[in-house]
Amino acid sequence: MDPQPRSLAQLTTALESAWLNIPVNTFRNLIDSLPARLAAVRSAK
Repeated sequence: MDPQPRSLAQLTTALESAWLNIPVNTFRNLIDSLPARLAAVRSAK
Protein backbone atom coordinates (compact mmCIF):
# COMPACT_ATOMS: atom_id res chain seq x y z
CA MET A 1 0.00 0.00 0.00
CA ASP A 2 1.28 3.45 -0.90
CA PRO A 3 1.75 5.81 2.04
CA GLN A 4 -0.71 8.25 0.53
CA PRO A 5 -3.36 7.35 -2.05
CA ARG A 6 -3.22 9.58 -5.10
CA SER A 7 -6.68 8.88 -6.51
CA LEU A 8 -10.15 7.98 -5.36
CA ALA A 9 -9.64 4.41 -6.59
CA GLN A 10 -6.42 4.07 -4.56
CA LEU A 11 -8.15 5.50 -1.49
CA THR A 12 -11.03 3.07 -1.90
CA THR A 13 -8.62 0.16 -2.22
CA ALA A 14 -6.64 1.28 0.83
CA LEU A 15 -9.79 1.66 2.94
CA GLU A 16 -11.15 -1.72 1.87
CA SER A 17 -7.82 -3.35 2.67
CA ALA A 18 -7.67 -1.71 6.09
CA TRP A 19 -11.27 -2.73 6.82
CA LEU A 20 -10.62 -6.35 5.86
CA ASN A 21 -7.55 -6.46 8.11
CA ILE A 22 -9.47 -5.56 11.28
CA PRO A 23 -9.67 -8.74 13.37
CA VAL A 24 -13.16 -10.14 13.93
CA ASN A 25 -12.52 -10.06 17.68
CA THR A 26 -12.24 -6.28 17.52
CA PHE A 27 -15.82 -6.06 16.28
CA ARG A 28 -16.96 -8.67 18.80
CA ASN A 29 -15.39 -6.73 21.66
CA LEU A 30 -17.02 -3.49 20.51
CA ILE A 31 -20.42 -5.17 20.27
CA ASP A 32 -20.01 -6.89 23.64
CA SER A 33 -19.01 -3.62 25.33
CA LEU A 34 -21.94 -1.66 23.89
CA PRO A 35 -24.38 -2.27 26.79
CA ALA A 36 -21.86 -1.02 29.36
CA ARG A 37 -21.00 2.04 27.26
CA LEU A 38 -24.66 2.83 26.73
CA ALA A 39 -25.32 2.52 30.47
CA ALA A 40 -22.42 4.91 31.16
CA VAL A 41 -23.87 7.48 28.77
CA ARG A 42 -27.31 7.16 30.31
CA SER A 43 -26.00 7.54 33.85
CA ALA A 44 -23.98 10.62 32.87
CA LYS A 45 -27.12 12.49 31.83
